[in-house]
Amino acid sequence: MYGFKKFAILTLTKKEVQSPGYLLEAKSLFESKDVNCLLCHVKGEKMPEGEPSGWAPDLMLAKRRLKPDWIKRWLLDPQSIQPGTKMPKFFREGEFQNYIPGTPAEQTEVMKDYLMNLDAEKLVNEVK
Repeated sequence: MYGFKKFAILTLTKKEVQSPGYLLEAKSLFESKDVNCLLCHVKGEKMPEGEPSGWAPDLMLAKRRLKPDWIKRWLLDPQSIQPGTKMPKFFREGEFQNYIPGTPAEQTEVMKDYLMNLDAEKLVNEVK
């Protein structure tokens, strides 16, 4: 078990190592009533309510399927990438300062890092 935990911890971003709590800020926003990503998105075995045809992609696959820079661009302005998408534009100047202080670009950087480390979070939780 120790090997899995060590592996999960080693996969965390350098930013988290340098600034403990960095990814926790993103997790707080991810799970908040203000954004509530899991209202629409699948996360591994956690499914949103409603018809599966209306579900958004599984965020546990983000690291394998998506490029980090694409995630940031998507989070900043989903409509510019896929006009008509149901994904709202969350990150605007002055929003979510109580979760992730900074500009929308800085906030999406944190959220991208969180999404890219969901698998590590799962491994750490499994061995606790």
